[in-house]
Amino acid sequence: MHSSEASLLYAGYSRHSESYYANFKKGLSFYLFRLQLEGSCKAWIDNRLTPVVPGDLLLYGPGDAYELLIEPNAEGKRSVSADMYFVCAGKKIDEWWERGSFPKKVNISFDESLIHLWRHIVAEKRKRPGIRSELLNSLAWALCLSIEQAVHERTKENEGKETFIAFRMKQYIEKNATEPLTLERIARSVGLSVSRACHLFKAAFGQSMMDYCIEIRMSVAREYILYSSLALERIAELAGFRTYPYFCRAFRLRYGMSPKQYRLSK
Repeated sequence: MHSSEASLLYAGYSRHSESYYANFKKGLSFYLFRLQLEGSCKAWIDNRLTPVVPGDLLLYGPGDAYELLIEPNAEGKRSVSADMYFVCAGKKIDEWWERGSFPKKVNISFDESLIHLWRHIVAEKRKRPGIRSELLNSLAWALCLSIEQAVHERTKENEGKETFIAFRMKQYIEKNATEPLTLERIARSVGLSVSRACHLFKAAFGQSMMDYCIEIRMSVAREYILYSSLALERIAELAGFRTYPYFCRAFRLRYGMSPKQYRLSK
């Protein structure tokens, strides 16, 4: 086999009804792709054992540490975990891997076309055990391209959902900025954890949720200062600031002068 080819090394199904542990902590010497079909397990991702559920596709390359753990189910019941695996190598796949920027884990649900191709490869491999054929190598390359397409489609879909969620949080802040507002309350409005909500908002808009909240409050306060005769302490309250001293500090930081100086200057 020429080193530039995409070479299929192994492909098959795996089913475990008992505890199982695999360890390649020193790093793989090949590409390993694994699709969870049934049950659950844990895999080494981002320096920790991470839960893997049906539909999760694991993607490991040469040099990556790999660890897989299948544990007994709750109440001592037998473990059941089923997957399809695919092991390959070759310069062509090296180049494909470098351009792909693949995650270690992505849930592709059950992409029927990809699974059908994967099953076809497993069946062909069983017909020719120990033989590396041009057909199998071509199918291996086709599976790599199919994996790339499935991952990119799911990534694009997730990015669209995340952007929509970020805009929902933005609208929630705009609607409720003058009320007592916490990160927990904003995150709860879209059903996310605080850390996940903060990450999505910052990625979408380049600032934190609370910075945006203060920006809205400042805009409200500025309108009151310019176009009303309300006392500054009352304006701070209406704009959603907890205390007047905090309002003054935040206002000076943003506009370079106190609220009183700002009113007089206009």
